[in-house]
Amino acid sequence: MEKKLLEDALHLELINGIEHRQPLRLKEDRNLCAHTCLRSLGDASPRLATTPGPTSWPR
Repeated sequence: MEKKLLEDALHLELINGIEHRQPLRLKEDRNLCAHTCLRSLGDASPRLATTPGPTSWPR
């Protein structure tokens, strides 16, 4: 139901593409935290999964 609401809001231009992706990413991060057994060893933590990439990491 949440996904359909987001799709409808995007289609009606009530939200933009970034606003459409944010709740989907939050859901994915939440699922990764709740179901850690589904991650293989070496995968990034949910915190790192939300960063743009290696170029944004402090050196």
